[in-house]
Amino acid sequence: FENTNANENHKQLKIMVILFCSVILVMLSFLLAYKLAVVIFPFNSEQQLVMNFLQSPAEYRSSLIVAGASNLEVKHLIDVAALMQIIDLFIIPELVIGLLLLILAGHLGKKTIRSALRLSAIGGVALATTLGLLSIFLFDKSFDIFHQIYFPQGNYQFSADSFLIQSMPAEMFFHLGLLIFLFALIIQGLYLLSSYLITTRRRRSRV
Repeated sequence: FENTNANENHKQLKIMVILFCSVILVMLSFLLAYKLAVVIFPFNSEQQLVMNFLQSPAEYRSSLIVAGASNLEVKHLIDVAALMQIIDLFIIPELVIGLLLLILAGHLGKKTIRSALRLSAIGGVALATTLGLLSIFLFDKSFDIFHQIYFPQGNYQFSADSFLIQSMPAEMFFHLGLLIFLFALIIQGLYLLSSYLITTRRRRSRV
């Protein structure tokens, strides 16, 4: 009975590690994809000014106002900057937790780490595809829901001739979203490739 309980506990531990590791790796793939997309995306001068403001509001506030942004738009961008800072705070902890979980999965056996990587890839692709389809077919609705969730104070709606609407049109967010989608798929592809390499090395070691 003791051996049976020990084996059952060991099996449950493996399942929990696989699930937690997969969730962390999927989240990490989207965070890294977002950071990569922001770095690579070809923003024009006004868009780059907005991005610079989001990184350093105090430094670029006056430049943004000179460029034509209203006080309400600046206030909204300050809220956006705060959200981006929160996102940045998650990256390092998730990297550390993900690495620790992968090490633990490795100690539990190559099958465990392989399963975690494959589940991360499958779950990530499914989530990326779902978000990608929503962006393509329901972009305006998805964009509005996103703002309602993260900016419930409602200071994100501006007139069509406002600085933010003119400099950061919906098309820009759509293309940026597609780039994030592409990078997320690449990272999840790397997860799948890693699981395949682990399988290949295991087969070779048996020969």
